[in-house]
Amino acid sequence: MGTLNYVKLEKVNLKGNPEYSESWVQKVGNTSDYEYRHLSATVVGDYLYVVREQSGPAAGLVDIFRYFTSTGGSDAEFGFYTVVMVGAGELNDLVLFGNTDGGDSFVYLAIIESDGDLRFFYALAALFDIDDATADDWTELGSGGTGVTNALGRIDGAYNDGSSPYGIFISYIDTSGQLCLWRF
Repeated sequence: MGTLNYVKLEKVNLKGNPEYSESWVQKVGNTSDYEYRHLSATVVGDYLYVVREQSGPAAGLVDIFRYFTSTGGSDAEFGFYTVVMVGAGELNDLVLFGNTDGGDSFVYLAIIESDGDLRFFYALAALFDIDDATADDWTELGSGGTGVTNALGRIDGAYNDGSSPYGIFISYIDTSGQLCLWRF
């Protein structure tokens, strides 16, 4: 048992702007150098993976980076890279989760865009260690994607190995206020 400190993040209201009222600021020393509009994390294998959408000029870039679960230290060799790019202000929500109950080997990312599209990506975590990690390590669900076009927000994701024939579940609120579940 114990707590490891990875990076200090504070939830802030940026200049009273409701669009960024739920932003996160990464504290580096006494400055606020990095602002994130969306943030999610999961543990897969020996790493804590974190995805974020930056605010300001880099809005719309969804980056991933990781930390060692053993020490809390940043994995400098992994660095960070952009998984997906959407237009500025076009991302409503995101969630990152893994299959810790079913092999502890995949990282999953689901995003809701402002037009209501639910997009789903996955990557084999071992690929990150074979070569330099890139967006090419990620696969987006093709052939019509998820088929969801009315998602609004409050996204959450889970992997359940014992739930046949589906193993991946993503819940969200749709544009009519209804709680919905997409499964794959």
